[in-house]
Amino acid sequence: GRGAVDYVERMLHRDLVRELRKVSDSDDDVTQAIHRAFRSTDASMVHAVRDDSGSTAVVALLRTVDASLRKLYVANCGDARAVLALESPLGYGLIAKRISYD
Repeated sequence: GRGAVDYVERMLHRDLVRELRKVSDSDDDVTQAIHRAFRSTDASMVHAVRDDSGSTAVVALLRTVDASLRKLYVANCGDARAVLALESPLGYGLIAKRISYD
């Protein structure tokens, strides 16, 4: 429903930033911070949204490790899915690559 969607849109990124500030740059720490952000948003939404609505969500977090390395973390909940568009190896447009699983 609209109430849940609006709440997640307002709060999930804030919860994610808060959780990421608490952890190191290790993959495990970042992954756990993302999980905690989803759980925190879900738990607070139950009290903030006054209907029985719910929401799906996808988060893509691109972190710069150093000048030559960036890491992409992707998370989803519900039946939302992240898809990455890649240039076709044959040069004929784009292909879709699934990067999260619902």
